[in-house]
Amino acid sequence: MGHSFVLWPVGVSYRVLMPVIYGDVKFYDSSSTSTRIPEAASTSDSAAESPAQDVPGSSGKPAGSASLAHPHYAVYNSKGDRVPVSAIVDSMRDVQVVMLGEYHDDPVAHHLELLLLKQALRRYRPVRPGEAGERTEERRMSVSLEMLETDVQEVVDAYLAGYITETDLIKDARLWPNYEHDYRPLVELARLEGLPVVCANAPRRYVSLCRRRGRAALDQLPEVAKQWLAPLPFAPPSAAYIHKTDQLFRQEPSAQQVSWDPPDDRAVPASNSSREEAVDSNFLDAQSLWDATMAHSIAKRLSIDAMAPGQPALPSLVLHVCGKFHSEGWMGIPEHLRWYHTSVRMLIVTFLPTAGPVALTAQEFKAAHLSQYGHYVVMTDANQPRSFEAEHPV
Repeated sequence: MGHSFVLWPVGVSYRVLMPVIYGDVKFYDSSSTSTRIPEAASTSDSAAESPAQDVPGSSGKPAGSASLAHPHYAVYNSKGDRVPVSAIVDSMRDVQVVMLGEYHDDPVAHHLELLLLKQALRRYRPVRPGEAGERTEERRMSVSLEMLETDVQEVVDAYLAGYITETDLIKDARLWPNYEHDYRPLVELARLEGLPVVCANAPRRYVSLCRRRGRAALDQLPEVAKQWLAPLPFAPPSAAYIHKTDQLFRQEPSAQQVSWDPPDDRAVPASNSSREEAVDSNFLDAQSLWDATMAHSIAKRLSIDAMAPGQPALPSLVLHVCGKFHSEGWMGIPEHLRWYHTSVRMLIVTFLPTAGPVALTAQEFKAAHLSQYGHYVVMTDANQPRSFEAEHPV
């Protein structure tokens, strides 16, 4: 028998204070402070195809163990083979959207998100005028963030263009409390490389309205407010999504301890919801408003790129960073994105913190049903200090 291991989650759209059991895998909540994770050397080996969704551009060959050793993370394809980080970049070739699903306080995931962006830029960014060499896989790229809301897009655009200072950005963009250490590196790299940054998420004041009064209340908003949301009516949650949410709240009675009281949005009521309340239509519609708006923001970015003159050989690529509940299992954002862009090809990457060793055998990986999380699952070291201690916005 293989060793058991422990995963440390923080709620994505809410904080769940409970153990959740999947086989011999136990999830817990945690929080602490940030740290720096050293980079590991990358290789060019590709990853395997997922049984749930084919992974484009992958060969299915795991890399040798010598090239993969890293104390703080391990990357697995859906067969449970350990592969290098660069396998994810290889698989980006034939997709348009990469979902990077994280726990928001995971410093290892944040390090790897930046590493993936750097590697993707090295491979896919068009050669600039005056640069030596050429790339055969040039494409437009952008970074999309759950952590930025649609109504601050002009603020972020002005910062990227150099019109306003970072002080102005911090003041006007309602940045998350862990922005500086966790998401600023992504935004700054995008700024230096001339990449768009998509402010993808619905403003929390409207998510709060939906949670309190239902989706019908959104119809009463003025048009100036509706412009920041996915087109109304947005699609209802799928049966699979409802089942996933229901299962989450079935795990243990302590799953009922759900916080809807982010520090900068006191309009969202704190709740000790029962499972029945948690999966009621208002709760699910509020979740769906987040997912649908992020999906619509991504689809708009793809449309803008597709209509731009001078098309590169490959379609544009959007790297979207979000809480894992929004993308794991091809549910949430991926479901809504297919409403807005029926032919879109996506890659799902999910980061899972573990308090045990990050190295797993294929048998352990399969016994824990980890392939359900996406094309790639990245085990991260939960013993690293968490990146924030305060109550988080979501």
